Amino acid sequence: MLTIYDTANEIRFQTPINKGSKRVVELMGSDYVLLKFSVSKPIYFQLGDWCDVPGFGRFELVELYNPTYNKSTGGYDYELELEAYYCKWRNKIFKYTPETGGREASWSLTATLDVHLGVFVRNLKALGYKYNEQEFIFSIDSTVTQSAKLLTYNNTDMITALNMMAEAWECEWWIEDHVIYFGRCEIGTPIDFEQGVNVADISSSGNKNVYATRIYAFGSTRNIPVNYRPVDETVVVNGIVQKRLMLPVGTPYVDAYPNMPTEAAVEQVVVFDDIYPRTDGTIDSVSTYTDTVTNDDGTTNTETFYRFKDNHIQFSQDYILENEELHIIFQSGKLNGLDFGVMFNPLGVSEKLSDGSWNPDAQLWEIVANEDYGRKLPDTVLLPQVGDKYVLYGWDATKIASLGLIEDAEQELLKRTEEYIAKTKVDPNSYPCTMMSDWMKEQGETPTGYYFPFGLGDCVNLISDAYFVNGSRQSRIVGYECQLDYPYDSPIITVGETLSTSRLGALEDTIESLTLKGQTFVGGGNGGGGSTVYLITTNDTTTPTNRNAFSSLRSLKEFLSKTKADRTPYPLNVGGKLTGEKGVQFGDSFADGLTGFGGMVDEDGNGWLESLSLRRFLEVPELRYNRVEIQIGNKWNAPGGGIVEQCIPDLDSDGNPLMTGTVILHLEDGEIGTVAIDDICMGIFHDGYTQSNNSTADYDDSIGNFHFAGFYTAYFRITDILETGRNSKFRYMLRAVSDRWKMKFHPCEAMHFVGYGNFTDTNRQTSRYSTRTYERYLKGVNDWEFTANNIGAQFGDLSNLSVFGLFMTGYSAYLNNIYMTGVIEQTQVLPIRMEITTNGDGFLAYGESMEVTCRVYQGWKEITDQITDWTITRDSGEAVNDAAWQLKQKVKDFDGTITLTYTDTDNDLGTNPNSISTLFTMVAKIDGDDVAQAQLIAAP
Repeated sequence: MLTIYDTANEIRFQTPINKGSKRVVELMGSDYVLLKFSVSKPIYFQLGDWCDVPGFGRFELVELYNPTYNKSTGGYDYELELEAYYCKWRNKIFKYTPETGGREASWSLTATLDVHLGVFVRNLKALGYKYNEQEFIFSIDSTVTQSAKLLTYNNTDMITALNMMAEAWECEWWIEDHVIYFGRCEIGTPIDFEQGVNVADISSSGNKNVYATRIYAFGSTRNIPVNYRPVDETVVVNGIVQKRLMLPVGTPYVDAYPNMPTEAAVEQVVVFDDIYPRTDGTIDSVSTYTDTVTNDDGTTNTETFYRFKDNHIQFSQDYILENEELHIIFQSGKLNGLDFGVMFNPLGVSEKLSDGSWNPDAQLWEIVANEDYGRKLPDTVLLPQVGDKYVLYGWDATKIASLGLIEDAEQELLKRTEEYIAKTKVDPNSYPCTMMSDWMKEQGETPTGYYFPFGLGDCVNLISDAYFVNGSRQSRIVGYECQLDYPYDSPIITVGETLSTSRLGALEDTIESLTLKGQTFVGGGNGGGGSTVYLITTNDTTTPTNRNAFSSLRSLKEFLSKTKADRTPYPLNVGGKLTGEKGVQFGDSFADGLTGFGGMVDEDGNGWLESLSLRRFLEVPELRYNRVEIQIGNKWNAPGGGIVEQCIPDLDSDGNPLMTGTVILHLEDGEIGTVAIDDICMGIFHDGYTQSNNSTADYDDSIGNFHFAGFYTAYFRITDILETGRNSKFRYMLRAVSDRWKMKFHPCEAMHFVGYGNFTDTNRQTSRYSTRTYERYLKGVNDWEFTANNIGAQFGDLSNLSVFGLFMTGYSAYLNNIYMTGVIEQTQVLPIRMEITTNGDGFLAYGESMEVTCRVYQGWKEITDQITDWTITRDSGEAVNDAAWQLKQKVKDFDGTITLTYTDTDNDLGTNPNSISTLFTMVAKIDGDDVAQAQLIAAP
């Protein structure tokens, strides 16, 4: 039983773990439990409602949910998604200064990952979010580069911010308790997942083709002069590419494999906008001044402006690129990661002294204040300090050739490109594995219960000759889906790469238009700003975002057509009503009729199906079936009873069921429930979840205690009627445990129950029931068990009346009074029987014969001489041969005696190789009426 609490930790709702409830988790994706249940009246769940799911932890309602109205039951069906505790961060905006309550909607930060995450955990702290009273922290593993990245957060929620960081640093994020991890989620020693051994089925998602094998790489436009490299028409067609950093001279591209032939080259253009010629500067001194500033509304105020000096660089106004503004990005200190415009030599003094040396007064920088970070910076709190590191851009790095900045940046670009193309050699696919239930059960069974044995990042050695040339591939778990009621029942565990890591890194997208050998990437903005629209082509595994698009051919591959016949081999979910104007077919082909195949529901609602299993109710105006009706259990006629639509047992504070609860009846339109207070009720049902609850044998002690093999029996008393209009809802209390009744089973959904008596109402104390061997009329039933006074009449086997001191045997009638007219006659009825003699046993060896003689008796008197007609038939399992045997003369002349023979020339046993014996049936008649028959089984 699961309990859902509100934000005040009060119980909102309780539900058993129903079939279809499941746990779903994906690395950097979905992380939730889905609870399926039905209720008669809607439950108004609120954001923050939560549930602790055994074995999986705490889950919360992050998005409001509305149930589906069930027309057939008049109730409401729920598929409620409760998400992991951190998913509620999705409802909060990522802010730069969360402590001040700032409302910055858009801000940018160029910094290493730890700086970005520092802002992130400050947001969590400002929101008051903790895990079990522990503040959230972050951990970055060694696989993540320490390079600074520019990210712009524009009304970005906090989960999306984590995804942006992971994409920018080409890594993954996941959360364990109070720690936010960044890196590659991969832990432990690999365990074998082998198809046919512990994996029932493996499929592949993603694309197994090579994404790119030849990379043309470019760096940023920062600090690059327009013509720093001569135009090479074989590589560059659009002159704008000259503004970007290029690979070293003599290296126009990088191949995935050495000596790769031209036919094997799948070309791609990649831009790394964080690589450019640069040198780290250090602030040696800081000064300020104040000035009066006129605002847009005409008002004025006094502001402080910040200047600094760096004694390690000699700069000139001539170094600034044409039409560019100088900028600095702080690499440390209170302004770490922030980008500001700067003015060189704001005093306008001469850059050189009279002796030609550099003028130190000209080597002054003034920071241009901006409001990109929620408030105007720098200010008295966030300000530059001596020792802060920074990077300068907007200047021509070739002007100081002695530093070798261009060459270093080209080598950095080459190294990054080689790392990038190395990823093409990694299988980018993921492999959903349907696991074998018995193996999963063994892995997770513990003395205290079952726990799902695997988690995100667990290393796996996936073995399948069908998918891997070498027979196996080592990877890790990136997601799984399992049932909540039986987690080991064929869960699907996904092994491989996440969508974010299966692509070949994050393509930087800050070019306006780049054309290489006729292939064009088009963006927006000016001066290199804006956002590139990258086309995801047919075999491209790039993650779709709001900043790229599918090509036409990829769209035909991805989406179902509305203009022609189309199909998908994958599951197709429909949230609303599914309409089939010409019907719906199940299976590849279909033929109707009793000998047909497949399934079909036509446009008029006529259906042809192979079989149908229903978990609740079947309602039809006419039901046609084989003319033999079979009843398992007792058949009752009583004043009360019904069908349970929903049962809600009461629970104690620990979630254990009490002896009381509430039942909602399943009623047809206009039907009124036939239940009343103090009704004594009994019902049986099969427990498909806990098989040990079901009885192993039939039991009837004649005083009202019943067990039926394969079912459990519930006894309960109706204590209150909650809905009196239709008597559709009542409270109940279970029968107390006694010496003769040890069980405490609650009623359940779809159980049929009978009210066979009533503790107080004498008008509801009569009933009748029938079993396989007797039928009994009850009266005055005001307790769980019957006494002799409750037996009004009984027909059939009367031997069980002995428990009341009434010693009777055989099949007869037990009555209270007899009122009659007519005749009472006692007769002696002696049955007629036939006896067969063979002067031996029933075996007939090859070459032998058997004399068969039939005699007919009534009682002990032989009446063979009264028989007027004899017949004998044979059943060897071969109808044609048996019919031919009937034409034998000795068969026609059968008069109660016959000689059966087993020889080559006369074989009365038949020749059926699949039968080890033959059945002979002899029938004796008097004046055309059958009076006796007997069978003889003869075997060779």
